[in-house]
Parts: sequence; structure tokens; C-alpha cells
Amino acid sequence: MDQSESKEVLARKRGGIVWGAGVLGWGGFMFLTMTLFDWYREGYIRIPPHGALLRSTIPNLIIWPIAGYFFGVSMWKRISTWGNRRNPEV
Repeated sequence: MDQSESKEVLARKRGGIVWGAGVLGWGGFMFLTMTLFDWYREGYIRIPPHGALLRSTIPNLIIWPIAGYFFGVSMWKRISTWGNRRNPEV
């Protein structure tokens, strides 16, 4: 495997971690959790009326995937430095 192929592999791995673990994993989980918590806090046991549904869902749908992207990027930076670090002698 030459240098250009290894860069492609790293780019795919980075994209998988950022989008898989960050946006879908953490961001999706937080979106679902915070939306359900908002509904519970506002006193809706079932699906809320249309206006309240949009008012509580749209901000969460914007905020949490963006935060998940940054979470995924930070995870990638942390994972990519693990291989470059020297093991301390015990």
C-alpha cells in the first residue's frame, strides 16, 4: 500500500468515526434523549401537538448533530494520537 492509498483509508476511517460515532451515535442519542426530556418536562405523555412538537424538536435537531460532529472530531483526534504516543516504561 502506497502513501496515497493509506491517506484514503485514513480519510474513510475518520469519516466513519466522525459521522458514525459522533453525529449518529452521540448526536442522535442526545437528540432523542433531550427531545423526550423536553416533552416530559412540558407535561406531554404522548406525542405533543404540532406547534409544541416543532418548538421542541427543531432546535434539538439542529444543536445535537452539530455537537455530535465536534464530538466525533475530538474522538478522532484522540484515537489518532494513541498510535503516535510512546508507551511509558514501567
